[in-house]
Amino acid sequence: MARRRKQKPKRIKNMHPALRLYKEASHPGFRGPQFRVDLPDPMGRAHDAHATVFGPGHQHLTFMHNQVFGFGTMAQAAIGQAGFVHPSDKREGDMASPAMGHRLVMIFYRSGRMFLPPSIQAMPILPHMAFGDDPSAFAPSYNKFVSARARWGGDRLWRKDRLYDFVAVMERDMIAQKGEGSALFLHVKLGAHTAGCLATSRAMLRRFASVFAPVRRRIRAGS
Repeated sequence: MARRRKQKPKRIKNMHPALRLYKEASHPGFRGPQFRVDLPDPMGRAHDAHATVFGPGHQHLTFMHNQVFGFGTMAQAAIGQAGFVHPSDKREGDMASPAMGHRLVMIFYRSGRMFLPPSIQAMPILPHMAFGDDPSAFAPSYNKFVSARARWGGDRLWRKDRLYDFVAVMERDMIAQKGEGSALFLHVKLGAHTAGCLATSRAMLRRFASVFAPVRRRIRAGS
C-alpha cells in the first residue's frame, strides 16, 4: 500500500507591503518578522474544537473555548461568539473563530499601556493605524493595513479601551480573500466572547511575546 506524502505547509513568498511602511514607524531595532516556523502535521480538524497559535521554536498557545493552554499552564480565554469553524468556512461577520493552526507574523503593542522588553520584536501602535474589514468590491483596503484617516478605514488599532493593548497578527491576515474574514488577531481578553479573534489574559500574552526575542548565543573562549 502506497504511503501518502505529507504536504508541506504553504509559504507566503511575498509578505504584506505594509510591513515596509510599519517598519519605518517602529523602533530602530526591529528588522521585520523573522520568526517563521513550520506547523506540525496534522494540525487537527474543526470538530476538535480548538485553535493553536504558533510562535518561534514551536512555542504555542492552544485555545479551547474559554481556556487557553501554554507553557505548562492554563488561563482564561475568549473566542468568537459562534465558536470554531473550519478556516475554509470562515466568513466576514459570522462571529466565529477559525480552527486549526495559525502562524504569527507581527506583534503590535500600545506603548504606555503594555510593557514589553526592548528585546522583543514588536511595533508600537500609532494613532493612524487600522486594518481594513470592509469586504465590498469597492473597498481595496480589505484585510490590509490602512490609515484610519483614509476613505476606506477599518478596525482601528488605537482604541480607548484596552482590547488592542497587545495585537498579534496572524499569517492568515496577510492573504486578502474578500469575505473570508479579516483582522483576525490575538489580543487582550476583555469580555466573554470576541467577534472572531482569539483573546487571553495580559499575563499570558506577555509570556507568549517573550519567545519573540532574538536568541543570544554564548561564545566560549577559544572557540
